[in-house]
Amino acid sequence: MIRILAFVVLLLCLSVTRAHPREMFLAGGAMHICSSLTLSDCDSTPSSFRGARGTPRYRIDDAAMAHALSPKLWLKGERAPRLESVRALLTEALRKNGNREIDADAMFDVFDSLCTRAEPGRLGTCRNDKTPRPWRNLLDSERSAILAALELPAPSADRRLREIASLDHSKRSEGVAILRAFVAAAAQ
Repeated sequence: MIRILAFVVLLLCLSVTRAHPREMFLAGGAMHICSSLTLSDCDSTPSSFRGARGTPRYRIDDAAMAHALSPKLWLKGERAPRLESVRALLTEALRKNGNREIDADAMFDVFDSLCTRAEPGRLGTCRNDKTPRPWRNLLDSERSAILAALELPAPSADRRLREIASLDHSKRSEGVAILRAFVAAAAQ
C-alpha cells in the first residue's frame, strides 16, 4: 500500500513538474551591468541617469568622526577594535585627504593606504605590503559602520532617488545575457 501511494505521489510530482517547468538562476554579485551606481561598467553615461541615485560620496570632518566613534556603533568583545584605533585611523585619513568630498573607491584607498607605525596609536603611509594595515583588519560590518558614518546625505531630500540600469550601455555582455534570460523566463 505504501509503495503504491509513493508511486502515485511521484507521478503527481512529475506531472506538475512537466506542466510547470522551473529554471534556477544563480548569479553572483558581479554581473557588471551599467547603472547609475556602477558607472565603471558603462561604455558611456546615459542621459537617463540624470536625477538617478549615484555612487555614495564621503567626507571626513569633526561631525562625521564623532558619529563614527559613537560607542553605539561598536560591539563589545574580544574581537572589537578599540575606539582609539578607529580614532587614529580617522584622524590620519582626515590629515591625508583633508576635508574633501570623495567617492567610495577613493575613500577605501585613503583608509587602505594607512599602516601601523612602531609608536602605539600612530599611523602613516605604507612602505611595503608586509606593514599591518588597520583598515584590512576590521570586519566588513565595522568598515561599513565607518563608511555609513562618513557618507554624505543624498542631494535631494524631498524624494528618494532610485538606481537606474542601462543594459544597452553595459561594457560587458555576460551579465546582460543573464538578466535578459531571467526576464524572458519570468515572462513565460
